[in-house]
Amino acid sequence: MSRTLSRDVSSQILQSLGTGIYIYSRCGVWVLVLILTIGWIIFLPCYIPVHVLLQGHNKLRKRLERALVESICSFFVASWTGVVKYHGPRPCERPKHVFVANHTSMIDFIVLEQMTAFAVIMQKLHGWVGLLQSTILESVGCIYFNRSEAKDREIVARKLREHVEGTDNNPLLIFPEGTCVNNNYTVMFKKGAFELGATVCPIAIKYNKIFVDAFWNSRKQDISFQNSFSLCRQSFTTHLLQLMTSWAVVCDVWYLEQQNMKPGETTIEFA
Repeated sequence: MSRTLSRDVSSQILQSLGTGIYIYSRCGVWVLVLILTIGWIIFLPCYIPVHVLLQGHNKLRKRLERALVESICSFFVASWTGVVKYHGPRPCERPKHVFVANHTSMIDFIVLEQMTAFAVIMQKLHGWVGLLQSTILESVGCIYFNRSEAKDREIVARKLREHVEGTDNNPLLIFPEGTCVNNNYTVMFKKGAFELGATVCPIAIKYNKIFVDAFWNSRKQDISFQNSFSLCRQSFTTHLLQLMTSWAVVCDVWYLEQQNMKPGETTIEFA
């Protein structure tokens, strides 16, 4: 009798726990969507007047735009229930310095941007991300390229050198791996980031997979978000929704000691 009662109680507890998890997974997502929506409601009415009305006051406009971009990135991280711990001194504006980081997902940019408004070199994309690139992200000095255009390499290389030489530009951030890697290892860095004659400041990003795998494989063939049986390419929007429906995105960021090329060292060896 006591065994049966104990089994029934355990079963009820497990059912209640399962129901609680189900309710949280359904209701919690809408709370996180609301957080992100509030972020945009605050951001857009502030950003548009600053960007349009302060054209003749570049220093003030850049300072305000930088703060606003950092704030909207913070709302994005909050919408994933993000827990990010930063180690080391916060990056600052310094000429002849370039920051390089390993690359797991496009959210790497958001995780780093909420702390410091970096000017990032990135591939030109389509859709709503492309719209943000051509408007908001352009205001912090981001540089774009198209992999299919060979002439873009020369243009980007020139822009990178000009940006590094500038004194009032936001810190330059490059992901030298050139693609998203699953955060278990790094691949050989491409040498372009190390040919600028600048001091290199490494950044290491490590995600804890206990709640969700932050790796975004843009070529991945997976079941669609609507649970249909057709295979589809995982879009960045789907990736963000996956993060929002997880328990938390846990991440550590290390700002490492700056490095300079040694005498006689080639850019490939330095990379």
